[in-house]
Amino acid sequence: MASKGRTRARRAIGTAFLIAGLSESVLAASTELTLYGRPGLRGDHRTFTSGERDLDRSGWGDRAASLRIEGDAWELCREADYRECTVFAPGVYELRDTRFDRQLLSIRPLRKQGGGEAPTYTRPQARYVAQSLYRALLDRDVDADSVRAAVDEIEEGRLRDQVDSIVRSPEFRSHSAPLGAEALLDQIYQGLLGRAVDPGGTRTYLARVRHREYAGVVMAIIESREYRSRLPR
Repeated sequence: MASKGRTRARRAIGTAFLIAGLSESVLAASTELTLYGRPGLRGDHRTFTSGERDLDRSGWGDRAASLRIEGDAWELCREADYRECTVFAPGVYELRDTRFDRQLLSIRPLRKQGGGEAPTYTRPQARYVAQSLYRALLDRDVDADSVRAAVDEIEEGRLRDQVDSIVRSPEFRSHSAPLGAEALLDQIYQGLLGRAVDPGGTRTYLARVRHREYAGVVMAIIESREYRSRLPR
């Protein structure tokens, strides 16, 4: 009887791992866009699960005649580097009925974060965000070796990844170690909003800084109306 019980337990554990693995696979492929070379979802096709800033690189520049979107909405752009864009909801589209028929050069998903759509940025805005992040967290300008990768990541909707990579870096740890929570919060405000932290900001964020929730504090400020109003138009 004990042996049968152990066997059932092992099977249950194995099933649990299998379900978990399937869940991760489903989540990993939660949004995709498939381009087709002919109308009616026919002809050559290719499926994308992440942004492409220049479809010429993959041989799909100005080629698509129809497409299918599954999962989250996507941004379709007539120019490379995500310019002249329109958001398309999940569904099937004949591009001859839109302004994108054989005129599609960049695409990216609008992934959901915390129940809402991830904010999207133009390239000048992404550069501004990267610069303000470095000033807020490292108290310096972004360096030439890092700027392109940082801007690419932010523009492709992975701002949180960029923030996480900075706060996990040895440079941030060594820079922030001698600062008290109050001084670090004030530095974050100066870097992101160009001003000292106010009493409301102290009440809202100081405890989180003391608990080392640096990325969460930075993301909350970046998503604020005050920060968004500072972005280049």
